[in-house]
Amino acid sequence: MEIRIVKIILMIVLGMSAISCNFLIVMSGKKYIGEVLNMVEQVMKEQMEVFIVRISNSAN
Repeated sequence: MEIRIVKIILMIVLGMSAISCNFLIVMSGKKYIGEVLNMVEQVMKEQMEVFIVRISNSAN
């Protein structure tokens, strides 16, 4: 049951970040794509780490 919820949350988070990533790329133009992608990647990693910590804490 919990695993399903986690999967759904992950799908939502990844979907939203993908949408915002596309939006940022369109808005900023080609010049900043590399910087934007690096920033998004960094934020994603940080959020995933926090998310995983929360899951493991709630599991315990």
